[in-house]
Amino acid sequence: MLIDRSHRTWAVTILLATLVSALLYIYQFHPAWLPFLPQPRTAQPRTTPGRTILGLVYGSVALVIFIFACLLGLRRRLPVLPIGRMQTWLRAHIWLSVFTIPLVLMHAGFVTGGPMTTLLMILYATVMISGFFGLALQQCLPRMMTDTFPREAIYEQIPYLRSQLLARAQVIREILVKPPLTAVAAPSARPVAEAIPSAHLPPVFPAESIEQVNNIVIPYLRATGGKRLALSNGQISDVFFRHMRIKVPPELEPTIAELQDLCDERRRLDRQTTYQHWLHGWLIVHIPFSLALLILTMWHAAVALFFD
Repeated sequence: MLIDRSHRTWAVTILLATLVSALLYIYQFHPAWLPFLPQPRTAQPRTTPGRTILGLVYGSVALVIFIFACLLGLRRRLPVLPIGRMQTWLRAHIWLSVFTIPLVLMHAGFVTGGPMTTLLMILYATVMISGFFGLALQQCLPRMMTDTFPREAIYEQIPYLRSQLLARAQVIREILVKPPLTAVAAPSARPVAEAIPSAHLPPVFPAESIEQVNNIVIPYLRATGGKRLALSNGQISDVFFRHMRIKVPPELEPTIAELQDLCDERRRLDRQTTYQHWLHGWLIVHIPFSLALLILTMWHAAVALFFD
């Protein structure tokens, strides 16, 4: 989701909520910082804010936001449910998650505490960092893909498009290995040497070039991941096909150009696949760590309320 002017209301609301929460925290635990307000009779212990009513409120609100954030995946799978527009869910997911940063810090009193709370902080930091990283990718990668790929292919169709490129290259190879005879059959009375005039013979594709097509071009188009192959580099590919054109008759240069176009298109599809993996790959970290954070936070809340 792009962060644009439509997020202004959410940003202002979360900023005001953060300021109010911070003022309440300072007033209860550091009242001397607000001399212009009536001072409370007793200040709360500085290292145990999570045990106070205000600290429990902060922790409870953060837990509710964690639950809501994890429900986004369910909302994506059920787009027809009348429970708010998807865009609203995404904006709420982003800004309410941002709001958990001050809530979690104030609930913990800006310290990590014991092993359990330290683990929770590590999980929380991982979730937030991966989330911000994914949000940053969503701001720049779609624009880069639009500029780089004017004819962007649908991601799910890329394997099929690759197979089509390979099939076309194999057809070209078969034509080059066994070129069709275009000459008209001569009368049987003529000598065999004159049966097909030399002017009507199809141009011969050099055996060395056929070997290059078999060993370099076809394997590149067939490879599942061709990043380690030579033709995955655009400059190397240009040099390779330039040398191949030198070795073939002028009539076959368009065929070499078509093979190069196939390899160029395969390279563009590979780059688009890489961008798509970056665009969605961060979820591999974000989703499981978010679920782990939610489970451990609920366990932490139960232990704090009933066993501590």
